[in-house]
Amino acid sequence: MGALFVTGAVGLAAVSSGCSSEVKAYEKKGAPTGKAAQVPAPPTLPQKPKKDGDSYTVFGAVHDLHSKVHSPDVKGKKLTIVGYVVKTNAVKCQDDSKALEEQCAPACSMPDDIKKGTPADCKAPAPTFWIADSLEEKTEMIPVLGWASNFAGIKGAIEEMDKATSLEKQAEVKFMDQQGRVLPNPLPAVGAKVAITCTYGTTSRVMGTSSEPKYGVLGCGNDYVIKVIQPAPEQANLPGMKPRKELKAEKK
Repeated sequence: MGALFVTGAVGLAAVSSGCSSEVKAYEKKGAPTGKAAQVPAPPTLPQKPKKDGDSYTVFGAVHDLHSKVHSPDVKGKKLTIVGYVVKTNAVKCQDDSKALEEQCAPACSMPDDIKKGTPADCKAPAPTFWIADSLEEKTEMIPVLGWASNFAGIKGAIEEMDKATSLEKQAEVKFMDQQGRVLPNPLPAVGAKVAITCTYGTTSRVMGTSSEPKYGVLGCGNDYVIKVIQPAPEQANLPGMKPRKELKAEKK
């Protein structure tokens, strides 16, 4: 028993001796030298408003259209959206046979006798204009259609409006096209700021079937409202028609 005890003690001493060591004190290092790393600042996201008063902005309508929470509030619903008219398809075609692709007004869509309407074999798009939140915006735009049946009707409206002798009399003109649709007065023109009340969604069936899955489309029935907040610098016109008359207000 004595020999066993001594052996264990020697082993313990050996282990204790092997574990003992000096710990070096912490030495504070100097500040790093050299050129500091260039860390880019976090991007600043644009704070776009969703509403303009009680009306939607284009951004707000598009945002809510794709929102799981808000989509039921706007999709297929009658909304008022405020924006600038930045584009219209009442423009001359490069190739009349490709009017649908170019989104333009071919010559056949504006017959001399508008009472006959557009010829059946004339392939023309539905009169459309696009609105955006700024005049410079060319991507996030919402098309607006259904406010006119065809370009022949727009031609008739222009001819009727230009018979007026003053701005006041021109504003009183109400023109109904061959399909029974009363056209807006003034006609939508690039540069105007407008408030439009029509049905908003990814598709519209007011003039055939139109689809715009990304930005949506405003389809206007007979109860549409187009309110001009800021007039366009020039009145709407059609290719091939003479320049519009610049009328003045009546003298009081």
